[in-house]
Amino acid sequence: MCSLDSSVMKNVNILSTVKSTIPPLVLYSSQFWADYLVHTPSDGPSDHKLKEGVKLVIYEKLLFWIETMSLLGKAYEVSSILKRALSWKVCFQVISAIYLMLGCQPLNLDNELTLYIHDATRFISVLIISISQSAPHVYLSALPFAPEESHVARKFRLRFPNTFVVAQGKPSQWPMAVFTAEHHQYPVNDVAFSPDKSTFSSRSGDTVCICDSETGHCISGPFKMPECKYRSQAHFSPTGSHILFKCRSYAVVWDIEAGEEQFRVKGSDFAFIHHDGRIASADWFDEDGNLYNSEGGNLDDSEDKGAMRILVKSWDASNGALICNRLLDVNDVGAAQFSPDGHFLAIAKRSESIIELWDLEDSKDLR
Repeated sequence: MCSLDSSVMKNVNILSTVKSTIPPLVLYSSQFWADYLVHTPSDGPSDHKLKEGVKLVIYEKLLFWIETMSLLGKAYEVSSILKRALSWKVCFQVISAIYLMLGCQPLNLDNELTLYIHDATRFISVLIISISQSAPHVYLSALPFAPEESHVARKFRLRFPNTFVVAQGKPSQWPMAVFTAEHHQYPVNDVAFSPDKSTFSSRSGDTVCICDSETGHCISGPFKMPECKYRSQAHFSPTGSHILFKCRSYAVVWDIEAGEEQFRVKGSDFAFIHHDGRIASADWFDEDGNLYNSEGGNLDDSEDKGAMRILVKSWDASNGALICNRLLDVNDVGAAQFSPDGHFLAIAKRSESIIELWDLEDSKDLR
C-alpha cells in the first residue's frame, strides 16, 4: 500500500503520501465501519449478508485494514474498533436465540468469529509498537513474532512467505502480560484504574500519564504536577473523564481529555461521591479549632487524644464550587478514610479497638 520503497521508513515521515494515495472512502470506512455496524438495525434475512461481509473483513482483509490504520496513525484505535464489532456479534447471537425461540430459522453464528476477534485484539495489543511505528512491519515483524497458536498468524502466515521465520524461542500462546508501557524516565510510584477499567493513570515523581488499558497507549499527558510529587494518590471520577490527585493539604482535579488542571479543593482526604459525581473532602480539627495535617487518612502524632472534629465538605466536581459543609463531632480519632463511593467515612479510634462508620448521606450519621 502507498508503494513504499523501504520498510525502514516511519509512518510519520510519509503522511503526505498516505493522504494522496489512499482514497478518502477507504480512510473513512477504515476508521468507522464498526460504528455503522453496531447501529445497523437487525431485520432477519439481510443480517446473513451483513454477517458474511464482516467475516470477509475479519478473516480475509484484517492485516490490510491494520496496515491502513497504521499508516493513518490510528493503530492504537484498532482494539476498540474490534471490541465494537464484537459487541455487534454478541447482539447478533441474542437475536438468533430469539428467532430460535419463536420457531424461526436460527442465524447459525458460530463461536469461531468471537475467538478470532479476541485473538486479533491480542495481536494488536502485544505487537503494537512495531505496528504503530511502520506499516510494513505488520507483515515483517508482527506476523513472524506472533505465537504459533495465534488464529491470526495461522490464517495469514502462509500468505506472506517472503518474511523471515523465527526458528527458535517463539511462544505457542500469547503472554499473560497484555503490553509493556514505557512512558516514564524514572520508577513509577502510583497506578490507579478508572471505574470501568478502560484507562489507568501512572505517576513517576511529578510526571503523570493517562493510558488506555488495552494497549498502554498514552491518551493524555504526560503532564507535570510538581506540587503533588510525593505520596500523591489518584482517584478517577465516576465517568472516568476527570482524575483527582491528592496532595499534602489539597487536591488537584484534571480534565483527562483536555489534559489540563480544572481546579483545586482544600482538604486532607478526598473521594468522588459516585451517585452524583460530587467531591468529598475532610479536615481534622481539635476542640480549639487547630487544623491537623494528615496524609493518607492518618493523623499526625499528638499529645491530645480528646475531642476532635472532622469537617466534611462537598464540592461541585464540574467547577470546584463549595456546595455544603458538615461538622462531625467525634473523639479519639486515630485514622479516617472515605469509602470508594464517598458515601461513608470510617473512623478508627486511637486508644480503643473500635471503628465507627459514618453515613454521610444520612442525618443519623453513626452506624
